Amino acid sequence: MHYAKSVASVLVLMSVMWLPAFGQNEFVDGFEDGTLAGWTQFTGTAAASLIQAHAGSYSMFVMHPNDDDPGVVMRDGFTASEGEFEAWFWVNNCYECEAMVAIQAADSNNYYAVTCVPLDLDGQSTILLARQVDGVQTPLAYLHAPGLLYTQEWFKIRVHRYADGRINVFTTVRGVESHQISADDTAITEAQPFVVGGWGGVYVDDVRYEGLCCADRVGDPNGLGGDEPTLGDIMMLVNAKYIAMTCDALPCMTEADVNQSGGANPVCDDITLLDIMTLVSYLYIVGPSLGLPDCL
Repeated sequence: MHYAKSVASVLVLMSVMWLPAFGQNEFVDGFEDGTLAGWTQFTGTAAASLIQAHAGSYSMFVMHPNDDDPGVVMRDGFTASEGEFEAWFWVNNCYECEAMVAIQAADSNNYYAVTCVPLDLDGQSTILLARQVDGVQTPLAYLHAPGLLYTQEWFKIRVHRYADGRINVFTTVRGVESHQISADDTAITEAQPFVVGGWGGVYVDDVRYEGLCCADRVGDPNGLGGDEPTLGDIMMLVNAKYIAMTCDALPCMTEADVNQSGGANPVCDDITLLDIMTLVSYLYIVGPSLGLPDCL
């Protein structure tokens, strides 16, 4: 597996650039302008491509420069310490060809990275979450099984990073999203760049970042209770479901889906009377001992 050479050998190039320490609420890039505007290439070759596309006409094709280093590109002027990071990948049909998402990637010695190998030497798939801190690499979570991913098919890597240290990794394969691996780590807390890439020739499309609206646990959809539910949260859900009949005014669906029936990406239909009654019970019947689940 090329993980060791996938990140460490190329992120050193990033350390020579000083990037402004600011975050942003969201971005999405499907490369439909036919350029790589907004991205900086570090190793290998990278170009907009019409050969494969997850949606639309274009994607970004990234090719590694040699057998030891992957192709890596970084989002310009972007740093984040938490949020939802995702990208779609199409990987060539070769052993140990891989897709990579790295977050909080300060330099070659400090980062978190998820590498996905659809087809390893055992004929299986590998998903690895690891950190590099002060030059020491530590695997945090690992999954090795057949059929997790496929070559020459689009799959998505989505990483949730929370301020409390949790990291959740999801993949979407053939239309089905799965929560694959998780870890809890606070070795790196600063806002740092976001990079994508791979080894063996990969197409990257629909790269997206969004700040996580769900903080710590669910139950505070109006965001005004310091993470503690209030009557205002209950009234907001009642209004959405039974008065306005729309969830357009809900600022955070994942906070509103108290029973998490919609998983990590709930829609309006997942917000039900059961969610409302759970908050009523928490505030006025059972009390805080009822507990509320952590954000996914």
